[in-house]
Amino acid sequence: MESTAILAEVKEVLIIDLCQHVHNIDAVFGEQLIAPPAGVYILNNLEPTIRPNEVCYTASSYKRNEPIQALDNVNEAILNDHGEVIIPAMMMRQKQKFLKTAPRFSKVAMDVMEWMVREYVDSILVYVDPYDYESQVRQFFKPEFQHIELPAIEVHMRRILCDVSMFMGADNWNIYRFKRSGTDLIIEKGADWRVYDWMCEHERKSIPTPETDE
Repeated sequence: MESTAILAEVKEVLIIDLCQHVHNIDAVFGEQLIAPPAGVYILNNLEPTIRPNEVCYTASSYKRNEPIQALDNVNEAILNDHGEVIIPAMMMRQKQKFLKTAPRFSKVAMDVMEWMVREYVDSILVYVDPYDYESQVRQFFKPEFQHIELPAIEVHMRRILCDVSMFMGADNWNIYRFKRSGTDLIIEKGADWRVYDWMCEHERKSIPTPETDE
């Protein structure tokens, strides 16, 4: 087996729905976190569909190459500058229900939670080098709250960290990978890092060295 195959191996997967826990962080630290990106959000989306100064059209205005200036009186589908529908007509006819100026769930708080989980996993692994997780977490806090300490956040994440601890078990030599899909934080438990490291070293030694001219 090649090292790349070992690195890609997935033994177990843990999926954490962050929106089920985000209120714990948002309730305590919401006023301290940076604001989400400005724009128009579709209900339940974490990223704005239309950002400030972004050009958009209706079908008829797209043909005339005339961007619309506001959504207030529009009941047609909204297109981007490639002519792709980004907000369907059904949602435009029910703006109050589907269109928002901020995400329903705080993506900023979810980003904090993800980095806290990453820090927790790394704190258990025996082969990783130290990493400045405080800087990663503090980037989501306003300048006047840059003194925040990770343990102050960790106490509000005990349920998630308990689930992560049970998922890891005694596997503190394994490789762990993180992915985000919507509000889900996905953690993959991979192969033993020592096996991967040994295979990489074996592959390096098996590469022929070029002969030098005498």
